[in-house]
Amino acid sequence: MLRYLKEAGYSLLSIVKGLGVTAANARRKPVTILYPEVRPNLAPRFRGLPEVDMDLCIVCKMCEKVCPTQCILIVEKPRPAATEEADPEAPKTAKKKEASVFDINSALCMFCGLCEEACPTKPVKAIALHHNFEVAKASRDELVYGIEEEKVLAPANPPKGRGE
Repeated sequence: MLRYLKEAGYSLLSIVKGLGVTAANARRKPVTILYPEVRPNLAPRFRGLPEVDMDLCIVCKMCEKVCPTQCILIVEKPRPAATEEADPEAPKTAKKKEASVFDINSALCMFCGLCEEACPTKPVKAIALHHNFEVAKASRDELVYGIEEEKVLAPANPPKGRGE
C-alpha cells in the first residue's frame, strides 16, 4: 500500500512538472516561420549552392580537382585571339582559355566550400557559395545547372502561394 501511494505521488509530481514546462513555454513568442511564404534569416556565412562568375573565372579547373564529390564538370576551349584591327575598343584580357561547359550537379554537392577556397582569383573569388539552398526538382537531370549569360547561377525557387 505504501509503495502504491509513493508511485502515485511521483506520478502527480511528474504531471505538475510537465504542466509547469508547458505553461512557461506557452508565454513565449513562437519560433516557427511559415516557410515557404516567409524566408528564413540565414547566417552571413551560410553555405548554399555554388555560383560562378565566368567573367572572373580563368578556367584553371582547381575547383573541379579539389571537389570531393566531383560535382563540378568543366570543359575548356582555347579563347580566340582578339585582334586590334577587328575591335580596338575590346577590353584586353589575360585569359587564354574559356569554358565551353561549366556544370554543377547540385544533387552531389555537399556544400563544403573547398571549391571556393581553391579558386586562385583575387580579390574576388570566381566561384562562391551563395544563400540559395532549395534544390528540390522532379528529376535528377534538372539538378544539373550550367552557364547562362556569363554566369553559372544556382536555380532559383521563388516562394509559392498556399493555393499553388
